Order: sequence, then C-alpha cells, then structure tokens
Amino acid sequence: MARPKAEVEVTVMRRGDKAVLVTDGTQNVWVPHSLIDEDSEITDDSVPEEEGVLVIPQWKAEELGLE
Repeated sequence: MARPKAEVEVTVMRRGDKAVLVTDGTQNVWVPHSLIDEDSEITDDSVPEEEGVLVIPQWKAEELGLE
C-alpha cells in the first residue's frame, strides 16, 4: 500500500550534504535528501533560488509544518 505523499510549492534556500533547506514562504525547513520522492521537482541537486513542487511523505510534511 502506497503511503500518502505531500506536494508543497517551495523555493530552495541552500543545499547541504544530507538535506536541502527550503522555504514555503513562511518558514525555512531542512528536508533530508532521503525523503525526497522521485516525482519531486525539487531534488538533492536543486540549486538556491530554484522553485518547484517538493514531494515528501505526508508524515514528514506534517512534522515540518509544510501542509
């Protein structure tokens, strides 16, 4: 059974070795590369100021306040 996914419009602020810092316009959060879905426009290769849809597990989006 597929787990629910969240799709959030974000802008990349910074890229780290294990996570990417994104903003949804109200807050900045670090998202681990390992949780970014293959259908996501934002990936571990995204560069600062890149905008797009971040696809991550719903539970992580809720934990980070990205709903």
